[in-house]
Amino acid sequence: VLAGLRRTGDIELAPPPDIAAIRSLVEQLAQAEVDATIVIDGCDGQRMPPVTVGGAHRIVQESLTNAVRHGGPGVAVVVTIACRNGALDITVSDDGPGRAARSDTGDGSGLAGMAERAAVLGGTFEAGNRPGGGFAVHAVLPIMPRRAEPSTKEQR
Repeated sequence: VLAGLRRTGDIELAPPPDIAAIRSLVEQLAQAEVDATIVIDGCDGQRMPPVTVGGAHRIVQESLTNAVRHGGPGVAVVVTIACRNGALDITVSDDGPGRAARSDTGDGSGLAGMAERAAVLGGTFEAGNRPGGGFAVHAVLPIMPRRAEPSTKEQR
């Protein structure tokens, strides 16, 4: 399951993902007998640049990978995506043991990578234990990301 979610070699050759591709990630997980559901609100017909939906796809992909890896047997995962106020609001939550209780917490590079991806797109990112148990990742990405500022060399 994890290998299928993380096939990074295929990403460069595949067409840019869309919201349907994110839904497909969750459906693949559900077919692998993981309790995974997705709720999409307000995104029907919403046009998004490939960089935005690609960033969302990678954040959901990494979050699902982490939920399966660290959530333990029988973990339930819920992905919620909403398009509102010019932003793509993404939450991936699980009912696993939370970060402190996980036996193999990893090096945190997945979380750092998601935070960096959101920041590059002009969005926000937070992750942590849920008050009632489990772990959640929340990212808000502007549907129209900010343009990168030219570097000092480019300004000359």
